[in-house]
Amino acid sequence: MGTCSSRTPPKNQQSAKPSLVFLGPSRSGKTSLLYAIKDNGPSISAVPKNYIFPTIMPSMEEFDGINVWDLGGQTKLRQLWWQYTKSQPSPLVLFFINGSDNSSTNDYVDAFKHFAAVGDLRKVALLVVYNGINTKPKDVVRRELGLVPEQNIPYYELELSSFKEKGKSTVLQAYKATFI
Repeated sequence: MGTCSSRTPPKNQQSAKPSLVFLGPSRSGKTSLLYAIKDNGPSISAVPKNYIFPTIMPSMEEFDGINVWDLGGQTKLRQLWWQYTKSQPSPLVLFFINGSDNSSTNDYVDAFKHFAAVGDLRKVALLVVYNGINTKPKDVVRRELGLVPEQNIPYYELELSSFKEKGKSTVLQAYKATFI
């Protein structure tokens, strides 16, 4: 997808600003959402369907006092996910799943399991974002990701299509109301 600006996570100090961390496999909608909320940009439905511009390095934008990190989904960038996430105070991790791409099933499962294996998911607020028309029931996706009751991992779920016409204000207001 794309980059807006490049920043590295703070070393030996944490930003006092709340943060959203966008994670997920390539082509799952992370940067599309970032551009949709940037400067009250177009709604997600206005992003061209064939818009594909891979994120080549992590990027960060600030919206209404909230840092929004887009860390990219390529395999080579996944090793950085926990490094960026743990450097943020009270991060809300948005893990994106592209439900309209049947070929991406193994990719989102592998990406999520890699993230879960490196760090403790109980230390972050986790929001699983279903982007596009889901081809699988959510309970199947939950089992694939290991989000089952016996794991005791708190998480939230969101259908991204519900934000299509609401844009930036809805995403940020929901974050502020829940986590600030």
